[in-house]
This record gives sequence, structure tokens and C-alpha cells, in this order.
Amino acid sequence: VDHEAARQAIAPLAAALDLSVEAVAGRIVEVSVSGMFAEVSGLVSRFAIDPREFHLFAFGGAGPMLACFLARELGMKGVVVPPSPGVVSALGGLIADVKNDFIRTVYREADAATVAALDRDMRALTAEARDWLARQGFGGPGEIGLSADMRYAGQSYEIETRLDPAWLAAGDDGAVRDAFHAEHARVYGHADRSATVQIVNLRLVIVGRTPKPRLARLSAADGPAVPRATVTAFFDGRATPTALYDRAALQAGHRFAGPAVIDQ
Repeated sequence: VDHEAARQAIAPLAAALDLSVEAVAGRIVEVSVSGMFAEVSGLVSRFAIDPREFHLFAFGGAGPMLACFLARELGMKGVVVPPSPGVVSALGGLIADVKNDFIRTVYREADAATVAALDRDMRALTAEARDWLARQGFGGPGEIGLSADMRYAGQSYEIETRLDPAWLAAGDDGAVRDAFHAEHARVYGHADRSATVQIVNLRLVIVGRTPKPRLARLSAADGPAVPRATVTAFFDGRATPTALYDRAALQAGHRFAGPAVIDQ
């Protein structure tokens, strides 16, 4: 980082706000993190996820630089930074499984007649999905996942509910409704088994697995982690003497107390 260039860039804003350059830099970080917090909060609410039960996986060129701030705001357990965070997306593009979604819109009550029709739709979608996968160069049949967007009559939103193809083959509309009641209770904490259940969309996902590389394991640490230097860093508006570590020098099992800066 070119510290002097960074200071010159922020100085006009600092002067306009009558704040120090360091204070304005800290506010910029806070605004950035608050935007991320708003986006993540919406996603975790939609999928009924409690972020306090998870670690944050940080990647990209700047992801690990802000990850600790965001994880703190979300109350997460911790942060995981892969060995080469800047190229994780590229690695994912190379080894990602081939996947596609196939959808049939239904808009019908989840009764026996609808489930029988869904079985026919499922078979048609399965044939379509396997033909698509074959055109991508995969020789096998692929892995099939089945779900439906479902809701109670009168609701303005749907919940994606996983279905067992055997339920459709057997015409078991009760099992389909029970799956939705259970998912609604998981997401919202309650279910109304006396209410009419509607199916909006039938979703079929096909996945063709790709070969995965064997990633090397870090060797075990044979001594304590040793910082390269001590620098002055600003945390929550305070200048703090901070240990600076080289990521390349850290091995499996190394531990140290923060605040700290890991250089990579």
C-alpha cells in the first residue's frame, strides 16, 4: 500500500468533515461493512440461517481484508481464509460441477390429481435434463434433485421444499404436503396443517460431477508463529501496535493473539 497516496486521496474529505485522515478511513470501512451487513442479513433471513452458527469464508482480492469486520457485525463464529483467496473464484470455475435447473409452472392445489400430473412432469423434465447433460459431454445420467416452490393459499411468497421422486410415482400427495408443513415450520417456526397447500413450480436440478484436484496439506508447525515486524494499525479509531505476520510463513497449528495483520 502506498500510504502517502492513500492519505492524499482521503485528505480533502477529511478536511471537509473536520476529521483526521485515519478517522475518515475508518468511517469508509464502516460504511462498506454496513452495506455488506445489509445484503447478508437479507440473504440469511430468506434462507432461515442463523449466522452465529457459521464461519465466514473470505475470498477474492479484498474479501479477507474486510472479513473480520463483517463477521464481528454478524456475530459469526470466525473467519476462514483459503491459502490463495485471490484465485478461489477461478479455481471454482475450473472444477465446478456442471449444473442446470429445469422448471415447470403448476399453480395448483397439492392434491392427488396434481401429484399425479407432477409425476408426468418430473419424467419429462428428467428426460430433458439428461439430454442437456449429454450435450455437455457427460456420459453418465447425472444426479437428479427434485423440489417444489410451495405456499399456503393466500400467501404471497413460496418456500422451496425438497421432494422425493418416489412420492410422485406413488401419488402420495400427503407426503408432499407434510414436507411443506415441515419446511414451513423450520423456516418460520409454525405450520398450519389445516390450510390449503399450493404448488407453484416444480424444480428439477441435474448435476454432472467433474474431477477434483488433490489439494496439498500444510505441514505442521514446529514452533511458535513469529511476526515479521510490529506496525501501527487503527482498530475502532485507535492506533494500536500490531504484530505483522507473513502468511507464507504460517503453518498448520500456528496460533497467536490479535489484533494482528497477516500479509499475503
